[in-house]
Amino acid sequence: NAEYMGVYDDHLILAIPESALSAYHLHLPAYRYHRYMIFYICAVYSTMSNNTEPLFLGFDFSTQQIKVIALDNSLRSVYSNAASFDDDTQYGTRSGCHTNGLVVTAPTLMWVETLDVLLGRMSADNFPFHRVVAISGSAQQHGSVYWNQNASKILADLDPKQLMKPQLTNAFSIENSPIWMDASTAEYCEALESHVGGADVIAKVTGMRVFERCTAPQIMKIIKEQPERYKQTAHIGMVSSFGCSLLTGTLAAIDWADGVGTNLIDTERRIWHRAICDYISPTLRDKLPLLVEPASSAGTVSRYLSARYGFPPQCVVVAFTGDNPSSLAGLHASPTDVFVSLGTSDTVFMCTTGCADSPALLDTMGFVNPVDSTQTVSMLVYKNGSLARQRVRDSMCNGSWEEFNESLSKSPVGNNGNIGFYYYDMEVIPHVQGVWRFNKEAQKVSQFAPEVEVRALLESQFLSKRLFCERLGLDLLGPSKRIVATGGASVNLSILRVLADVMGTPVYGVEGSGNSAALGAAYRAKHVWSGSDFTVVREMHPDSCC
Repeated sequence: NAEYMGVYDDHLILAIPESALSAYHLHLPAYRYHRYMIFYICAVYSTMSNNTEPLFLGFDFSTQQIKVIALDNSLRSVYSNAASFDDDTQYGTRSGCHTNGLVVTAPTLMWVETLDVLLGRMSADNFPFHRVVAISGSAQQHGSVYWNQNASKILADLDPKQLMKPQLTNAFSIENSPIWMDASTAEYCEALESHVGGADVIAKVTGMRVFERCTAPQIMKIIKEQPERYKQTAHIGMVSSFGCSLLTGTLAAIDWADGVGTNLIDTERRIWHRAICDYISPTLRDKLPLLVEPASSAGTVSRYLSARYGFPPQCVVVAFTGDNPSSLAGLHASPTDVFVSLGTSDTVFMCTTGCADSPALLDTMGFVNPVDSTQTVSMLVYKNGSLARQRVRDSMCNGSWEEFNESLSKSPVGNNGNIGFYYYDMEVIPHVQGVWRFNKEAQKVSQFAPEVEVRALLESQFLSKRLFCERLGLDLLGPSKRIVATGGASVNLSILRVLADVMGTPVYGVEGSGNSAALGAAYRAKHVWSGSDFTVVREMHPDSCC
């Protein structure tokens, strides 16, 4: 009796006669239209005749929110939702964090509470948890979580009649987790690099030189500034393993791909580097979890999740990884692709086979490909990504992306020689903070008109990415080269046009690429659950589209 009305914002819209409502037992957001009820159905599975088909969940604990996506057995997206740290909790964060000068942290319990909110929304949507056979996830990289001696028992004994947040209040020795945006550990970075023998040596050993955001210098800072809290710490995890722990009810391992961001892994042997860990603290290795292959099971869902939400007890939880490695898994990639993620931070990553001797690799993070552990992917991180674009949007375009795009259309490619450098936060490469603008005569100016400002921002951001690729020796103009854009800003075609103009290379987007990290997590869940090679799963991926 339902009439198909169309699809809006990934929601299926049906018109159902009121007389037929009782037969459907539906409790969904609706709008009355004459004798019909127009339903915005978040869960497309509500219309499926096969209600026993297995589902695969992917979570992404990003900087500003937690996202979830559900795929059916054919890897079609059938559900998605999100909960925001700023809007759905009351911790006073801005863009998901607290900033005090160079110190940037996030309340650990905020992440727990936001997961409570998200699972509650899924339950309110009548999401069929009982059909989920496998889950995986991703998280912002480098951030660290500090569990105390009570944490293991608290996780195992969670009461399904209560939310997780109030029960985990006393599970952490450090209440505010340092995250990737922190730039307060310069002295510890210098000390660690000096001890090991220099930036090039530690990069060769651990996969990257020491940056302020990395976990190792963050731990060093805590040991010096909060020694008693460090003593109370029984287990140090990353945000990815933390998210996994909330699902399994156990203290989860760290996967190789995300673990590179600690500066603590011997990347050749893929174990914790004894000498580096012991230099930081004789007790550090005792506080670190196991390291595991990305494509490995972390166990099954906790008794808490099974009892409270109806997950089947045998539902597999696959090891979580970092958001950038997970995005790679979520894209239909070819070996020659260059990926540009336009998220809270901007990143550029690619397979660097043939670039091993390039000095530009010293500025990158080399992580294990989460779907092919024999392959290394190099990534460069830019802290001033979408937050910088949003700042210019708010100051110049009344907070409107439509005005932003309109202003962009009024300025020519090349911006008539005007250019700017926009480092609102302490940047990674180059290591500077501030805003500079120059006109076509190379004279410093204090401000630009809106149409000049928005293009100056984008062109300078993308010129830096082009310079990095050229320093690696990549031929961006080769016939098989393409740039695949992902992240939240990749849905803005005006921004992608500037990226293509600056890079001189075709730029492709992927449908749903704003959720590529969560999508990659769901793909990885399917991969491990099915036991098949990831290439089999990849054949089912939607290909990149221009």
